[in-house]
Amino acid sequence: EVVTNALLESLKEKKKNATATTGYLLDGFPRTLKQIHLMQDNFPPELQIHGILQLHKPDKVCKTKLLGRRFCNLCKANFSINGVDFDDFYLPPSQPQNCHHPCHPDKYWIIREDDTEEVVDERLRIYHEHMDPIVQHFQNNKTGGALLQLTPYNGYDDIPFLQSTVQEWLDHR
Repeated sequence: EVVTNALLESLKEKKKNATATTGYLLDGFPRTLKQIHLMQDNFPPELQIHGILQLHKPDKVCKTKLLGRRFCNLCKANFSINGVDFDDFYLPPSQPQNCHHPCHPDKYWIIREDDTEEVVDERLRIYHEHMDPIVQHFQNNKTGGALLQLTPYNGYDDIPFLQSTVQEWLDHR
């Protein structure tokens, strides 16, 4: 509830100072169905959530990429050494691109302590526990809202398609 109230105040302030009359996109919010209900009960209609965008990837894809996350202590780059090439997904492994030093994996690459199979499984469980009811809420169209689900099969290569699809969706709302 505290997050919702702080968000409402922030959105009101931004709306007051905005030059455009269009809506807004929030990344990672709402995180629970309760937050949606709090927004519907407390936000003016123009600040309520009218739809959600979900970038959908199967847990298997997320888990593979997360377990390959690395950080180079030398060049300060984040990347994933794990590639995905199954079920129409093609997300190649990556390495630091702009490192001007010899970036030796054993010496400089760090694996986050929380990037273990158990922790990733728990993160995914919590994600589904909170996100699945939100998706169902918008699929059932209980609020007059809309759901746009996109699956980026090719990671960064899909960005132009994702941008144009989201823009078209927003233009028709």
